[in-house]
Amino acid sequence: EPNSWIRETLTDMAAYLNHPLKPVYAMVNGDFCDNRSPIRPRGPVHCNGEMLCTTFSLDPDFLDQGLTYVGVTYDGKMIIGPRDEYEEVKMTLKDCTGGGVVLVDDSKIAVREYTSRHPRTAIGHTSGNIVWILAVDGRHKGTEGITYSEMASIFFAIKMASASISTPRSTA
Repeated sequence: EPNSWIRETLTDMAAYLNHPLKPVYAMVNGDFCDNRSPIRPRGPVHCNGEMLCTTFSLDPDFLDQGLTYVGVTYDGKMIIGPRDEYEEVKMTLKDCTGGGVVLVDDSKIAVREYTSRHPRTAIGHTSGNIVWILAVDGRHKGTEGITYSEMASIFFAIKMASASISTPRSTA
């Protein structure tokens, strides 16, 4: 695992990755991270087959982080699972990041009622392997954000097989 991780904005990452033959069209935040030194992701990270991080960093102050992994297998299937199943599937994952609360599991809403509104990003997939990413703004005048339950309802309405939150609920 890397000895040091750095914080970088999506804009900077897009500028670095953008290429005329492989343009960057959009980016969203992925896993949660521990912003205290040493900076590190809270969940596993695989990039194009390279396992950069294979552990979960749990913090009792952030109980809804480091709960899941979101990955794409070598045969192109998306998988979302709980952290306790990661070890048994990690060798099948070409790309992977950590995640938070499970919103939809086995095509059923799985999240508890959580009334706090925040900006959130979540990812899910249908049983036909169609991937959806939902990003909701918040903490600005006129935009309060979204609750877990509301986000789960949106994913349920578009027939997600599974979905997980992938960005923080607070700025702490």
